[in-house]
Amino acid sequence: MPSRRCIWRLRTTRARHPEQLMRQRLSFWQKFFYGFGDTSNTVSYTITSLLFLFFLTDVAHLNPALAGVVLLAGKFWDAVTDPLTGYISDHLRTPFGRRRPFFIGAALPFALTFVLMWIVPQQLSQGGLFVYYAFAYSLHITFFTAYAVPYQALAAELTGDYDERTALNSFRMFFSIILGLVAAVVPRAIVERFVSAPRGYVAMAWVAAAIIVVPPIVVFVTTREPPLAAVGRRARDSFMAEVQQVLANKPYRAALLMYLFTWMGVDVVSAVFLYYATYVVHMEAQSSLLFAILFVTAVLFLPFWVWASGRLGKKTAYIAGTAFVVCVLAVIAAVPVPSPWVVYTLLFLAGIGISSSHVLPSAIIPDCIELDELESGTRREGMYYGFSTFLQKLASAGGIALVGVMLSVGGYVAGVVQSPRSVLTIRLLVGGFSGLIFLGGIVAMLFYPITRERYQDIQRQLAERKAAVPPGTGV
Repeated sequence: MPSRRCIWRLRTTRARHPEQLMRQRLSFWQKFFYGFGDTSNTVSYTITSLLFLFFLTDVAHLNPALAGVVLLAGKFWDAVTDPLTGYISDHLRTPFGRRRPFFIGAALPFALTFVLMWIVPQQLSQGGLFVYYAFAYSLHITFFTAYAVPYQALAAELTGDYDERTALNSFRMFFSIILGLVAAVVPRAIVERFVSAPRGYVAMAWVAAAIIVVPPIVVFVTTREPPLAAVGRRARDSFMAEVQQVLANKPYRAALLMYLFTWMGVDVVSAVFLYYATYVVHMEAQSSLLFAILFVTAVLFLPFWVWASGRLGKKTAYIAGTAFVVCVLAVIAAVPVPSPWVVYTLLFLAGIGISSSHVLPSAIIPDCIELDELESGTRREGMYYGFSTFLQKLASAGGIALVGVMLSVGGYVAGVVQSPRSVLTIRLLVGGFSGLIFLGGIVAMLFYPITRERYQDIQRQLAERKAAVPPGTGV
């Protein structure tokens, strides 16, 4: 644990001059505590993605069609809350900064609303259950967004250094991958310890809530936002005007497409992988080991991709890592029934490439914000991350929904020995379909123009502009 002196320095570190922010190197503990903040998002998102639909249909006994509408209603609500929260956080003025008040304000509601999602109200009709879960889920999404969007936007303000942003994001992805693996295994184990499934899910929810509430408070305590003068003038346009200005940023459009294709590919692989383990390689009993090989490898190679980004640049490193993933997925699709050791090897290799997919996309988007500031004279980190977060969720939901349709068309029948056609469909989904999605990310990045040299030139011009503005007049 860091000393009190270390914490004091971490809390009081500020970029007192624009050039200092541009070059600022963060300490290990600054990056560690910021990365730890992603734990709340990962725990909530992973458990909800894996268990909530099953809970609604098999534990709360909500009609499957209504359960689907509950999840769909949450996505539509996301369409409002993500960019709107980004807009509000860009314009907020408090003694604690623009982003940090959201951390302390959202921490407890974020945790408590997670528990509400897993309670089974007694003696409610189908209509009553639908209203309850739609409200509880949407309320949780509101506080999830209230923390997640300002948290991600803060990364663009903590440092303006090209490589340091990649390193900062690698810490966030370390916690994301590790806690994602834990959240995929432990909650189900907690539920299975109870004879009553409803009680088991509530117990699981309270354990998760106890974890969710801590990281926002830690990030609030251990971070300080740079002064407004150091990060540039804030946008003062209307919400819709800022939406248009964000989407007018050509490099951001390329980076956004890359971001969407990458995370859609990751989510599709995750969604189909259990089918592959069960019906193609017949290793359902080893599924936890298979997930562990994939994600632990991804964690171990995070430093490698930080190094590769420093040597090659983010664009080239991303293309190399993603192309490697596509090649491994192509082998998975091509090999009919690999032996267990071939499966272990392929998952290890896939983990190397998946690691780049976790660390690099989120490190690329902040660079577009500086270009926007240079061209428009304003900064709007919250809007950029609000759009990125919402569209990522929407794209992943669409990709996974398409997987369900393709499984059905391919003749998949749950719980039985699959036909050769169904097995082929699963192989093509986990290897071919997901590989094509990742290829979309590579194509998008070919049109991304911000190299290290271009970024440094943008930062130099911004520093000169800010240095020429008298104190107190640049915000």
